Amino acid sequence: MPITKELLRRCNVFYDDGLITSLVPEAGLTPLEFADRDDIPVDDRIAVLLRPEVLGKGLQKVLTQIVDEAIRSAIGRSGVPLWESWAQAWLAGDTSMHDVFFKRVADAATDSAASHVWAARAAWATWAARASVAARNADNDFMVIKSAHNVAKDAAWSASDAAWSDSDEAVDSTAYSAARRSQLAHIRASLA
Repeated sequence: MPITKELLRRCNVFYDDGLITSLVPEAGLTPLEFADRDDIPVDDRIAVLLRPEVLGKGLQKVLTQIVDEAIRSAIGRSGVPLWESWAQAWLAGDTSMHDVFFKRVADAATDSAASHVWAARAAWATWAARASVAARNADNDFMVIKSAHNVAKDAAWSASDAAWSDSDEAVDSTAYSAARRSQLAHIRASLA
């Protein structure tokens, strides 16, 4: 699906019509062309590209890559045994813990987050995983698929926030940017 002016308007990226007209030609852009536009902030490119109508069936694969990356960045560092067990199971493909443990795992990591930056990152990675599973479970329900875009954005933002903390702003700002660039690379690969 081409990235058109109308799609940008629907995506709520807060661009006025003049800017949209300057960014997108009348015929639109291919998703790869849009992904490569350095004059559009990476966060906005990801928000537009992580739409079911743009990525299609590739959306779930991209979400899984984003979530796995966020989990790998915190595993072994969270200081939260319950989260570490869940993360190992997630990466091994064991889904038996997902439904029952999402909230418990995220709460355990969140409770430890105030004193441990990696616990905060673990909590965000857990919420990203939960959003990813919700998108995967959308099946063919039109309303659920329509909202999968919001789930995708939540997963991507949560995974990026897993790289962010107030303890060392300069380092974490770089980690956040790196996480977003990596997410864009996963999206680009799915489009190629």
